[in-house]
Amino acid sequence: MPADGEPLHVSIQLARAVPLSGRVVDTAGEPVARAIVEAARGEYGRSLRSTAVTGPDGAFVIAGVPEGDVEVAVRLRGMLPNATTHVDDGRALELVVERARRIAGRVIDAATKQPIEAFVVRLAPSKDPAQRPWFRGIDGAWLYGGRSFSAVDGTWSSDEKDPIRSGAWTYVEVEAEGYEALRLGPLQVTSGEQPTEWRHELVRR
Repeated sequence: MPADGEPLHVSIQLARAVPLSGRVVDTAGEPVARAIVEAARGEYGRSLRSTAVTGPDGAFVIAGVPEGDVEVAVRLRGMLPNATTHVDDGRALELVVERARRIAGRVIDAATKQPIEAFVVRLAPSKDPAQRPWFRGIDGAWLYGGRSFSAVDGTWSSDEKDPIRSGAWTYVEVEAEGYEALRLGPLQVTSGEQPTEWRHELVRR
């Protein structure tokens, strides 16, 4: 500790910044535009961060990334969270992200086969380890109070904010006033562009 009035000398070591470039594509190899790509050091609470946004061709360039090991993450609504560790070696990165899947259903009266217009849908994971993964990161409303729907044709669906992975398993519970609650499952989310759809036939009390 220097005496009063004496200068304090400190040693500051700066990490060399290097450019990081690459391309973001989906699992079909198609470019993903408007995705946020974030590079961060894995040390000191990941305090060193740099970002870029992909262009129409999925390409990005981050000008100043600390040299060495960095964690690269891609964020975009409608895509599943993606993260990878990259050691800078001068090569361009190709980051592959998976598009989130949609789940949907139709709620009808078991006797009349007519749609039920107002109902609540609740989701729950399977306890069987073989029936994994589940839906990490979805809105908590699906799990607890359930999500309320009102549709003249009795339909419901998830939206692009829900990161639902193909192959995931879930229980689906539907409740409507005047009907017995119906619990289906575990059900598996299928792959493909079309939503995975389930049919719910409710019985009057």
